[in-house]
Parts: sequence; C-alpha cells; structure tokens
Amino acid sequence: MKVTTTDTPNVKATGYPKLMTTGKGTIVLMTSHEKGVVLESKTHPTGNYSTDWCMDFFVDYTGIVTLEN
Repeated sequence: MKVTTTDTPNVKATGYPKLMTTGKGTIVLMTSHEKGVVLESKTHPTGNYSTDWCMDFFVDYTGIVTLEN
C-alpha cells in the first residue's frame, strides 16, 4: 500500500475517527481514544493496530492522507 501525506493549514478536528500525529513522522487513524491504526511511521509498521496509544504524544493531524493500492 502506498501512503501519501500533505500538510495543510491548522484546522481543529473534532470527535473520532480522526487523524493524529506525534509530529515526528508517525500518523495514526484514531478510531477512539487510545485506539488506532498506523498509516505512516518510522518506528511502527503500517497497518499496526493498537488499543493503548499514549495520547500525551499525539496532536490532531490537519494534513491530507491518500491511500492507494
């Protein structure tokens, strides 16, 4: 799978699901608080799902993510 990301101006996301980032290259599609799947990361495999993400490390990602086969 190919994942392409593009930064956009700051827009506040509300509710779940939403995209969140660590600001260090990791972007996760959060389905609810602490639960989500990795879309892009240098340290986690794409598609990795976790139910215990540490939300202190994440902020809303306001960019665009495009998924392709």
